[in-house]
Amino acid sequence: MTEEDLANAMQKYLPEGSALDIAHIVLRYNIVFKVVRPRQRYLGTCYKNKNIITVNGNLPPYLFLLVTLHELGHFISLKKYGLDIKPHGQEWKQEYTKLLKHFLYKGIFPVRLAEKVMQEIIKPQATCSKELMNECALYT
Repeated sequence: MTEEDLANAMQKYLPEGSALDIAHIVLRYNIVFKVVRPRQRYLGTCYKNKNIITVNGNLPPYLFLLVTLHELGHFISLKKYGLDIKPHGQEWKQEYTKLLKHFLYKGIFPVRLAEKVMQEIIKPQATCSKELMNECALYT
């Protein structure tokens, strides 16, 4: 599958202008990216010993992007630093922050949401706050 093919398949879940970059990362790391049915407990998962990331398919586009970046942060940090790192430790925070900055600098996020993303960059959280989720829902 080419980057363009994957980006086209992902476009319906992601905000405009973000699908090609996500497709590039997924293919670069040979990740099996699955959009799954909604789950109560998780918005996304990164399987530690596998190249699999899942994200709930019912999320609004900006929340889908943020959850995808969160899980990609896990995947990249596990690949770079090994399986013994803490799930939301410094290594994950570093990689997640890099991903957030990339999409923030590209201007993907609307201004109000970009302000919330900046807060996330300053202090990355293990879970998405209700405030951030509500803000993402405004841009469906």
